[in-house]
Amino acid sequence: MSSQSRELLLRWVHSAPSPTRAEVQRQHRLVRVAAFSWTMVVLWSFRVTQGAPRPLWLAVVTSLGASVFAAVAFHAARRGHSMLGREKPVIVSAVIGVPLLLVTWKVVVIACAPGPADAWVGRTGLRCMVVGLLSGAGPFFAFLWIRRRSVFEWVRWTGASIGVAAGAIAWTLNEVRCHPAGVFQAVYLPHVLLGHLLPMLVFVGLGVVLARWLSPGWPVAKIDR
Repeated sequence: MSSQSRELLLRWVHSAPSPTRAEVQRQHRLVRVAAFSWTMVVLWSFRVTQGAPRPLWLAVVTSLGASVFAAVAFHAARRGHSMLGREKPVIVSAVIGVPLLLVTWKVVVIACAPGPADAWVGRTGLRCMVVGLLSGAGPFFAFLWIRRRSVFEWVRWTGASIGVAAGAIAWTLNEVRCHPAGVFQAVYLPHVLLGHLLPMLVFVGLGVVLARWLSPGWPVAKIDR
């Protein structure tokens, strides 16, 4: 930790109000419940998807893989047991690696089944994009609120990691949304990039732009190095 960041941390500790642990936990529970409820409403509203059946193993494998990568992104976005949050290499690796791994996993696994990689006429991915943006909005703003005014270093990278976590959660929900209806979800690359990857990149951009919310009240540029 740099001397400047240490000075800012001490200044914040002396000036910031100190709610009790019970109050903080209650607030965090309410935010998580609100985010979860929002996401469930979105999934219920977009529950109907029409297409050709896809193998059960394909739905299970792609969904499990997406959930694993979402867990990795979630781990990087959390503060953990340290007041300073995760180390920069962990955050950067998640921001860069999770989107690449999600796309690679989807393409590689789906290549084992005939047909899904073919162009899907009339299904460009716009519906998946809308579902991804709406379903990821709850987790994104919940992450942002829970970590507000608590990030002292790597502020913009932390904001980006929150965006990746929200986007990975949205990606996973898009994977399982079509099941148990047993419908086909295309892996035609333009569909994946527009419907699944773009929402994550949008949240990453928002995380960087709104990173000042994570900083304890002073310019982000002073501690973002």
